[in-house]
Amino acid sequence: MPSDELEKWERQMRLALNEADAALERKYGSMFTRRPNRPEIGTTVNPMYDGIFSLDAKFSLGISTQDGPGYTVDLRTSCLEYVSSEMHGQMLNEAAVILVEELKKVFPDKQLTVTRKGNILRITGDMDFK
Repeated sequence: MPSDELEKWERQMRLALNEADAALERKYGSMFTRRPNRPEIGTTVNPMYDGIFSLDAKFSLGISTQDGPGYTVDLRTSCLEYVSSEMHGQMLNEAAVILVEELKKVFPDKQLTVTRKGNILRITGDMDFK
């Protein structure tokens, strides 16, 4: 596969993740105090590096899962307050719903699924990068 196709795919995936990040910031941002060493939302080139939330996706071959290849999505918070496992789970569930909609926008011809597996989200489905 040409690298420009993979780079385009990764940029589109990042757009979906950024939208989910922004939605979480809008909903939960005022509930928490951002860590002092973390830049304010909107002050870096990549929303993954600023604000309270960070959504990151890494490709996995899925060898040890029944889901097959896909992306694992990790949600991290950078705040001074303790985030309970219940609250973190609620945020993950909301991020999953948002990602489903955003993935449809950036990959309109792909059938992708977002599922929660413990404390991560898995994006699986049509991983043909063309």
